[in-house]
Amino acid sequence: MQFLFIYIGGEAGQKFDPEKLKRDLAEIEGVSDINGENLTDSVVACHYKFGGYRTTMRLSEGLETVSTNHNGEADWNLALELQKREPRPLRIFNDDYDFHFSLKGIKSLDELKQKIAESYFDDEAKAMEARSAEVG
Repeated sequence: MQFLFIYIGGEAGQKFDPEKLKRDLAEIEGVSDINGENLTDSVVACHYKFGGYRTTMRLSEGLETVSTNHNGEADWNLALELQKREPRPLRIFNDDYDFHFSLKGIKSLDELKQKIAESYFDDEAKAMEARSAEVG
């Protein structure tokens, strides 16, 4: 299972405000169980459903990172929804570091999916160049 991580870009150590995050989450369609009975292990946590996909989001104890328990459309859309409500640029990456970039300026899920696909392609192209250099 892959995870998606979201953090505030810019200066190191920037933290999410848990109360603001809860208010933001309450505005997002598809969010449920904010700090519900089964989600008491995190500072802020919730479930999110988008399309036919579901995920669970958690804010780290250090308040610096939001994580989701998948790396797919629900997770990506939740990240976009959070960016809409956060004036500071949010950055995302997955646990394999297949991609790592800012969400600022990305307006749609399709645009985000394209950026992720390009990141995968760039990594494959770099790997192919390295293999070609080794062989040549």
